[in-house]
Order: sequence, then structure tokens, then C-alpha cells
Amino acid sequence: MMHRFFLPLSVSVAAALVMTGCGEQGTTPMQGPSGDLSATSIPVLSATGKGILDYATLKGAPPGAPGVENFAFTAFKDADGAVKGELQYRVETTNGLEVTIQAGRVNCVNDMGGGLVVISAQGTQRVAMNPPGSFPGLPAAVLPNDDGIVFAVQDNGEGATDQATAHIHTRVAVARAICGNPSAYGFSPAVVRAAFLNNLVSGKVEVELRP
Repeated sequence: MMHRFFLPLSVSVAAALVMTGCGEQGTTPMQGPSGDLSATSIPVLSATGKGILDYATLKGAPPGAPGVENFAFTAFKDADGAVKGELQYRVETTNGLEVTIQAGRVNCVNDMGGGLVVISAQGTQRVAMNPPGSFPGLPAAVLPNDDGIVFAVQDNGEGATDQATAHIHTRVAVARAICGNPSAYGFSPAVVRAAFLNNLVSGKVEVELRP
């Protein structure tokens, strides 16, 4: 029996879905979240991006029907530690029968070195056929108010294919703790790069770190 969760879709997410071609061909990255999300001062760490992931070969994702994930995000950290940002993603199976739409507010961004950044967020909107799957060893997210999301992106520089992990769902506090100290939860940079990163089918990630 399927469990269905339907929450009101925000205007910004709805607009992003109109602008993306994911529902038609699955090859056009979602537009980034709208609005000026940067902190008041110039951020010491910024990570932005959008792209497509292929679920048929996705590492670190719960098993399911093959399809595509179309994502966009912004994440900024100020010198005083203040963090702002948004994420949106849409997963659509190849048969077009199962669609998940997710939005979240970024609460942590952490530089892991070499263009690798881990990000966590609190889910703010979710429209899905099923609740999010749980990652082994982590508590499951509790919809609608305790939906934590954590993921990582890799900026491989100009001319190279960038990478991203699947979005892991757990409790908000756990997702934020993983972002703050990934290695303590077994997600060292070496492990993330070897076991969780996936090449983007299309799209680009940009990471900028200021001293």
C-alpha cells in the first residue's frame, strides 16, 4: 500500500518546475532558486549549482525505479557563521508515474577541501508518492516538520564534469550534525568521493572559498 503525502507547493518551487524541462526530456537542469539568497556581507564560502543525476546508476540512493533527478541549490556562509540558501529537486521515474518534488532551506554548508562541499537543509515542501527512504544507520525523516536533507557536491573546475551525491533524508538535527562534521559519521572526503559522488548528466556546480 502506498503512503501519499501532499503538501502545498510554494510559488518559487512551482515556478522552477515550469522553467525546467525535466518532465519532458530529463536533460535540462532546473533553474536555480529565485531571489537574492546571499548573506548581507560577501560570503566566505559559497556553493551554487544545478544539474541532472541519472537514477539508473546513482550511488548512495535507496533502490527504486530508474529515472532522473533534476536539482538546484544555493548555499552561502558568512564570516560570522550565518548560513543562507535553498534547495529544490524533482525526481521522476522513466515511466512518468512516480514524481517527487522537494524544497528545503539550507542550514549548514561545510568545505571539505578540493572543491568538495557538504550541505544540509530542512525540508519545507514535499510532494511525493511515498515518504523519503531512510539511509542505513540514520533515523528516518518524520514528515512534515522533521525532514532533514544532507548531500554533497564536487566542483571539478572549468571544462570538467562536476559531481553530486543523492539527497539523504534523516532528522533535521542529524542532517545538520553530519554537515558540521561528516567524518564523525563515516562520511570522510575519501569515502564521499569513492562511494557517493555521481557525475552530472548535465549542469554545473560552483564552489568559492574566500580567506
